[in-house]
Amino acid sequence: VLSDCDSVEKFVLERLTREDVREKIHFKPLGHFLKTSAGEWFPFDFVGRFERFADDFETVKRRVNPQAVLKHRNRTNGVAPGSYLDGYTSEMIDAVARIYAEDIEAFGYTFDGYQDMVPKLSMRNPEGLRS
Repeated sequence: VLSDCDSVEKFVLERLTREDVREKIHFKPLGHFLKTSAGEWFPFDFVGRFERFADDFETVKRRVNPQAVLKHRNRTNGVAPGSYLDGYTSEMIDAVARIYAEDIEAFGYTFDGYQDMVPKLSMRNPEGLRS
């Protein structure tokens, strides 16, 4: 799927837009994994988020194992990465927003500073899904 894509832009605009590619497990929307076979959201009482990983780990730790320790692996050498938006064009944002619209809406995500480019999203959580 990726072998002839020489850029992320080419992948997003030419490959990710194809249904057969989105059927591959790595590119499925998150909702695919958080719903029943009938398409209903599992009744989660907590969904952790990568962008607040350490805080959410503390929530899980309190519930599951108060002695758990979160080890930081694969640490960078003090070089702060750029914004994820540095790699997106407006066309890429539009494509990703369309393809993953349900996930974006369910989890209240936006493309920072580009809310007007994310079509038809109310930013509400679906019933039974709390973050």
